[in-house]
Amino acid sequence: MRSFFGSMWSVPVTALAAGVVCWATLTVAYGAGRWSAYSQIETRADPQPRPVPTLSPIQQEMEAISGMSEMGCERLLQAAEVALKGYEGRRLGWDRLLSQVASHASMIGCEADMIGWFTTLTRDSEDPSTRALAYLWMGVLGEGALKDDREELLRRYDAALAALDEAGDRGKVSEIRVGALNRKANTLSRLGRFDEAVAVHARAMEAARAITGGNTGRDLGLMINQARLASQAGNPKAACDLLDHVILYSTPTTRREIDWHLSTVVSRYKTGQRTDDPHGGIPALEAAWANPAFRVTHEIARVGYELAQARGRIPGMSRSECDLLVEVIELINDRRAEWVSEAETAHWRKRINDALNSVQISCVSHLQSVTLHGSREYLDLAYRTLLDLRPDPTEQEMFVRQWASDVRQLEEYLSTR
Repeated sequence: MRSFFGSMWSVPVTALAAGVVCWATLTVAYGAGRWSAYSQIETRADPQPRPVPTLSPIQQEMEAISGMSEMGCERLLQAAEVALKGYEGRRLGWDRLLSQVASHASMIGCEADMIGWFTTLTRDSEDPSTRALAYLWMGVLGEGALKDDREELLRRYDAALAALDEAGDRGKVSEIRVGALNRKANTLSRLGRFDEAVAVHARAMEAARAITGGNTGRDLGLMINQARLASQAGNPKAACDLLDHVILYSTPTTRREIDWHLSTVVSRYKTGQRTDDPHGGIPALEAAWANPAFRVTHEIARVGYELAQARGRIPGMSRSECDLLVEVIELINDRRAEWVSEAETAHWRKRINDALNSVQISCVSHLQSVTLHGSREYLDLAYRTLLDLRPDPTEQEMFVRQWASDVRQLEEYLSTR
């Protein structure tokens, strides 16, 4: 499903985070509210009953789809035909119906001429907020096709913002403004215009706070994006301050929210490596690793590995680093099947499995250094893990020889202590 909000840190791209507005629902509610005024029937006593107003085909279609909890592509295409017939006859409300249909069809990935529909809306709708939403969607849908022409994307987002300036300050307008500013900022960052991106995205955050009051899931998601932009602009300290705020106010409960939170914790630590306080992210790593509720997701393995790395950078903590690396390997061995099986698709099952393999290989590479831990048990675990992960016979033969060599090295090391 598409969203107006751009890239996060390494959030699984479902990515998005709690609190993101469902734009289709927003548009449905807006349209339904407008047309309900036409369809209400007075119930006062009247000696001469008034005739029930007859709804136009467009009004009927708006009423019909506003009451549906789910709409498939076939139903949306039927509604689009009604809207386009209304457009040909310049019927009242054709643009709002088409905007609603095109937005929802874009969100669920229908095969239809959404760009053509949105172009019609930008050209012929008299409502500036409808034109703004159309320009915004044209930018979103064009981000793949126009990756070599990002200036055109900027023009679309600027056109959306210009239309919003005509529309006044209404709820729907404010929602669209957040999306347009967010997308514009991300496009500027891809053009290498990082300082501009930070400034534009700050306006998106301000617009969102005016709607939410601050610290909702959507606000925190925007802060993560602002942190990414600040880091790109060469200000890792500002990025860390933002991520600290996100971690403080994040209250993850679902698996997806926990993934997002843990990814943020790792990003905070890594970003902090470029500041004068490289250990500033360790408390968040420690807290996340110690929370049993976070063991429901494979992302906790990455947290454990990064925490081990962090300990290893502190003098005198090498044994603690190795102890934790062993914990991470054993946790993955215990929970891998569960984490992989809970993925929704084969694609995600493979991605999770590959990610876990990568973490274990990284752990093994450290445990192969016998002088870090001086433990035969840890060395044997490292090589057994390596043999499990690399089934190729030629590689395994090489690993067995290397294992024997490292055992001899360990024995020599222990004999000199």
